[in-house]
Amino acid sequence: MSGQPADNPYAAPQAELQSTDLPQAFPAYDTPATASVSFNLTGTWIVIFCLNIPVAALLGFILCRGLGALGLATGVALLLWLTTYLFRQTGRFSKYWIVGAVCVGVSQFLPYLHLFLGGFAVSLFDGPGDELGFFPAMICTLIVGGGLLGVSLVLALVFYQLFGTDQR
Repeated sequence: MSGQPADNPYAAPQAELQSTDLPQAFPAYDTPATASVSFNLTGTWIVIFCLNIPVAALLGFILCRGLGALGLATGVALLLWLTTYLFRQTGRFSKYWIVGAVCVGVSQFLPYLHLFLGGFAVSLFDGPGDELGFFPAMICTLIVGGGLLGVSLVLALVFYQLFGTDQR
């Protein structure tokens, strides 16, 4: 006996494990190549998200001072965290979500959607001319950001239905 497990009649049976036999903690990231693609898409999403901020933030800072500005920044941070998490869960659909977000970003040149959502959100808390505090500013930011993200998701669904394929 050479001490090898194959030579030991009392050794536990050994099975060769295939990579498909192991449980996947992150099934979307089977290989480093797909992980880098997903990371690149996530990075693209963060850039697109940040490019969608200027008009909404400018309009929001008009109504916010002091703690209201901190509430607005907190709302933006919460939206970025939540959407980045959701974006990483959407798989192939994420490319279409980026296209929808780009369309919403282009709409900043004529910010009717931003003004409508902002006016609705602010009307829930204060009258015109009042400054928003921390929580009202954060809630208004979540309402406006949620509305803009909802529009980008609807556009993404339209693009997915028109141009999406089931190829994996």
